[in-house]
Amino acid sequence: MLVRKLLQRGAGRAIDALKVIFPVGSTGRLFLQRTRASIRRYVEPDADFGRKLDRLLPDLETWAIGRSGSVFLILSPVQFREDEGQRATNLALEMVQRGIPVLFIYWRWPGEKSAPIEGKPGVLQIPMDLFLRCPERFLRSFHNLKRYVLFEYPHPELFGPLALAHAEGWITVYDLIDDWSAFQRVGQAEWYDPLFERYLVLHADVLLAVGQSLADRIGKQTGRQAVLIPNGLSPDITRIETPQALVRGEVTLGYFGYLSDAWFDWPLILEVAERHPGWKLYLIGYGMSMDPGLLPANVIFLGKKQRSELASYAANWDVGVIPFKQGGVARGADPIKAYEYLAMNLPVVATGVHPPPGGEEYVMCARDALEFARKVTEAAAAGKLQDRADYANNCSWEERLNLLIRAAAESPRVHQKSFLFGGVR
Repeated sequence: MLVRKLLQRGAGRAIDALKVIFPVGSTGRLFLQRTRASIRRYVEPDADFGRKLDRLLPDLETWAIGRSGSVFLILSPVQFREDEGQRATNLALEMVQRGIPVLFIYWRWPGEKSAPIEGKPGVLQIPMDLFLRCPERFLRSFHNLKRYVLFEYPHPELFGPLALAHAEGWITVYDLIDDWSAFQRVGQAEWYDPLFERYLVLHADVLLAVGQSLADRIGKQTGRQAVLIPNGLSPDITRIETPQALVRGEVTLGYFGYLSDAWFDWPLILEVAERHPGWKLYLIGYGMSMDPGLLPANVIFLGKKQRSELASYAANWDVGVIPFKQGGVARGADPIKAYEYLAMNLPVVATGVHPPPGGEEYVMCARDALEFARKVTEAAAAGKLQDRADYANNCSWEERLNLLIRAAAESPRVHQKSFLFGGVR
């Protein structure tokens, strides 16, 4: 144990030093990523991991046989956290609601502790580095169920599990949720390898895309058409448990979500705040690098809040905003917060992103700070419109999962696999 800890500490320091030398996208950085993954597999303790799986996997199969007869293995770039509302988490929650158990395989950073394997009933959470030690332990199980593996990101180390999933008769689904090449350019997806994403696109049984721009991009590159399944809405997001009183401005704006410098347009927000000192802008979220004490007086950072609290804060706002930088990251995104703002009956003003499909009349898009401020004024004057909430409420995660399962059922590749395996197991 002591040797492992020393190796872990020393390797971590060496890798941090080498990251300074090798820039993102270089051959040296790619080698470094693979070396780090190999080191982590050795130094990460897994005392009773195998014993837990021996007990939990059969229980999960029994649970599913009495309910849905299906199982999903989700390979996610984020951990299963109900308070952050990511696409993979929302789909998993809808699956469990239907009696479909979920093996939630999530990415974690070096040194990050594992989440408890047993979290929500019906969900087993496994960090990807532990999964990669024994993918066959998962993919050679559940033979009595209909089995799906959902790739939510194209990590190159998933080449082996993809091949094994095909060999074992799983239905393989690649869900294009972001432009990963754009994320790599801003230092957010150092692992990205375009060759593996192309391979995954060409070899998955089912290809999905969260937005039309992603579907078009991958279609031009590979000639393969993706099924469009946008993000969605959890109906309980609008529930107000405890009202929150906020000081209002001439116009009161609000934002909730991740505040990464890679896509959040701080210069735009600061310019708007300076030009309109009578407005109030409330920020709820995490990942903020700016010192909140340096923000203008009319920009108020409230920190991270539970999802169950968001509607109580948003009830004080006139407009929900999505101020994202122009570029590939935002262009490929379909922000879940857009659906949530609309369900809360807020007009939406955004930069950098496209309106959600079918919701173009409810989301006003701007190109710069001046146009952003003008559209905020227009949106605030429009007031509450029930059509907004009606549109959002028709974009449920229940319906999105229906579309996913239907896309798999209609896929010629799934039909071929079913023939080869005598019915997809």
